[in-house]
Amino acid sequence: MRRLPASLAPIVLVPALIVLALALPGLAPAQDGDLRPGFRGLAWGSPVSALPGASLLRGGGVMDYYTRDGDDPTFAGVPLYSIRYGFVAGRLGYIGLVYADPTKTKTLADHLTLLYGRPTTAPATGPNAGVMTWEAAPLTIELVFDQAQSLGFVHIFHRPAMDAIGAGLAPEK
Repeated sequence: MRRLPASLAPIVLVPALIVLALALPGLAPAQDGDLRPGFRGLAWGSPVSALPGASLLRGGGVMDYYTRDGDDPTFAGVPLYSIRYGFVAGRLGYIGLVYADPTKTKTLADHLTLLYGRPTTAPATGPNAGVMTWEAAPLTIELVFDQAQSLGFVHIFHRPAMDAIGAGLAPEK
C-alpha cells in the first residue's frame, strides 16, 4: 500500500476535516452562536427600523411581532416554521422560533446547553413534556415542544424589555 506524500497531507486532511465537521449533528452555523448580544446581527433594544425587510405580523398590544423577508429558515441546523421578532415599546425584546419536528428538540437542547450550560429547570413530564429554561443574563431562553399543537418553540426573552412590561413602562397601545 502506498502512503500519501507528507507534502500532500494538508491538502487532503483539511478538506476532509471540514466535511466531517459539517456532517456532525448538532453543530450550528456561526450565526446561531451566543444570543446575548442579539439575534442575527440585530442587537437587543434595536428599533424596528434596524430590521431590514420587516413585515408586521401582529401589533397593538404591549409587544408588536414582525417577520423578516429573507431570513434563514433554520436555527442550529433545525428547519424552522417561523421566526418572530418581538418589539416592546418599539425596541427588540423577544425572538420566537417555531419548529415542527419533535425529534429536533434534543438537537436544540444540546445546542443551547453547549452555549449556556445545563438548563436551570428540568424537563417537565406529561403530555407537554420538554420544557427547559436557560438563564443567560440578560436573556431567559425557553425550549418547549407542545405535543397538542405538534409544534416546538424556542422563546428568547431579553429580560430588561420584559421587566419594562412588568413595571408598566411599556404600556399597551
